[in-house]
Amino acid sequence: MQSNHCDLILKETGSATSADRPKYQQLLQLIESGSVGVVMAARDDRLNRNTAEAQHLFRLCRARAVDLQLLEDGVWQSVSHDDLALEEVCHERAIAAAAESRKISSRLKRSYRSAEQSGLTTIRKAPLGYSVKASVLYPD
Repeated sequence: MQSNHCDLILKETGSATSADRPKYQQLLQLIESGSVGVVMAARDDRLNRNTAEAQHLFRLCRARAVDLQLLEDGVWQSVSHDDLALEEVCHERAIAAAAESRKISSRLKRSYRSAEQSGLTTIRKAPLGYSVKASVLYPD
């Protein structure tokens, strides 16, 4: 995604499970204002991992005639805003991404519980979406 393909690159570092991300909100505003004709994402699950938010994003893209270009297996796949299957496909992808997010969260929790039971201190900084209280990891 170099300048010959994009006029603006938004790089987000927050968790895609939340829509409360500054760059994601900026993207939504750009789409809403009609300033964007194409959204390119290296992975669609980096746009969002929340099924309701995914539907909102793709309905907004359809309403504003914004196409998507998603990188799949090293190849850019174009999804037109007027593709009737757009919402269904994107909804399925969001469900899969949400499931993957839950699996990752579950593995992290098990790992921390195991370490705690073994008397190991592994928490230096809480992962995104978690907080530490008395050496215990809690979801926000």
